[in-house]
Amino acid sequence: MGDSVRFKKKMENERVFEFLARLNHELDDVRSRVLSCWPLLSIREVFSKVRCEKSRKKVMLWEHLTFGPEASALVTRGPHARSRSRQSKRTYCEHCKKTGHSKDTCWTLHDKPTDWKPRQPNKAHSHQASIETQADKTPTKNH
Repeated sequence: MGDSVRFKKKMENERVFEFLARLNHELDDVRSRVLSCWPLLSIREVFSKVRCEKSRKKVMLWEHLTFGPEASALVTRGPHARSRSRQSKRTYCEHCKKTGHSKDTCWTLHDKPTDWKPRQPNKAHSHQASIETQADKTPTKNH
């Protein structure tokens, strides 16, 4: 490895350490996860992880404040109560009028994260769909 490459990597690592050192104590867990990675993540990757953690904490705090302990009691009542509580917890964006996110995180107002990638299709659902398709094609005795 050349001197210039080593120097750039060292500067990048110093930026990561400075950034992590200035984080609030509420983000200690993400700081620990980042520091346990070797080689050290890039500043961009670290920033992305911190941003995700802050968003997660914000959503969890909002749900806790909005629904309180009563919402967690619904989970123990069975599958019907659980599905109803999930539907009522869906966030709604006042800007684009869609569910699943709030105006604070709406991508029509705020750009997507630079490291955003579309989700991979859920293999369980695609497998289930193919089974249903096969069942539909199976001839019945009545025909």
